[in-house]
Amino acid sequence: MTSNLFQRSLGDQIRCRKPNAGPTNLNCGIFRTSLILTTFLMISPSMAQPVLFDFDSAPLHSPLPIDLSVGGITAHFSATGQGFSIQRADTMGFTPVGMAGNCIYPSSVFAADLHVGFNTRLTDFSILYAVQELACDVSATMRVTGYLDNVLVGTSTMTAVPGATWPTATLAFSSASPFNSVVVHYDQPPPPGSCDWGPIFMADNMNVTAVDCSGVNNCSGHGVCLAPNTCQCDLGWSGPGCAVTGVPAVSTWGAILLAMALMIAATLVIAQHAGRKLTIPRN
Repeated sequence: MTSNLFQRSLGDQIRCRKPNAGPTNLNCGIFRTSLILTTFLMISPSMAQPVLFDFDSAPLHSPLPIDLSVGGITAHFSATGQGFSIQRADTMGFTPVGMAGNCIYPSSVFAADLHVGFNTRLTDFSILYAVQELACDVSATMRVTGYLDNVLVGTSTMTAVPGATWPTATLAFSSASPFNSVVVHYDQPPPPGSCDWGPIFMADNMNVTAVDCSGVNNCSGHGVCLAPNTCQCDLGWSGPGCAVTGVPAVSTWGAILLAMALMIAATLVIAQHAGRKLTIPRN
């Protein structure tokens, strides 16, 4: 199909170059624009797409820690304190706005942090949360902090629009520097005496975007994507996309050894004749 398209495009291009023949100037302009767009779409690498964890496939009533895998990404969920479990979003008799099916649900009325680790590096993370509040004038502040191998990468906060019962908002974190774990934390409660609230939250609809290495064939399955289009190859593999295997060829090693031998020989000859008096033979 692609070859036929370019064959037709080539014919149109030839006709556009001939005066008083073929398509009109308008059609030639349309042709050129479509050809540019088609070429761009063909050569542009596909970008990494967000992967949704909606928890509907998670085992109901299971306490954390649990592992869930979606779209090649595995997330390990754990918690501090008395933690969380997988429950229905309508457990309280109503469903917070935006939530549905299963969700991450607090296991007590005491504060707990949600920890999520990933088997790959990410550039974007977001999760829908609902905090325990009853018509507050000011909502609580939630915080997400990203880490790379336990080293701080960055943090961001979010405050829901107040006034609802268990108001919801999306807590998000994006970074040019990759990260592979996050901590979701109840950061700041509403002002004292402003309303009835508790330091707990529900969570649903987690979206994550992995670091994009599509420009280097996703490391060919023989490496780890460290940063956009940057691979750390497995042992025995090399190249930008980890597609080259094995050690240098024998001929290459031979050339290297020969060069080293010549350098050593030259050094020995120089050392042997150093300091000797130069004599000129007489006839």
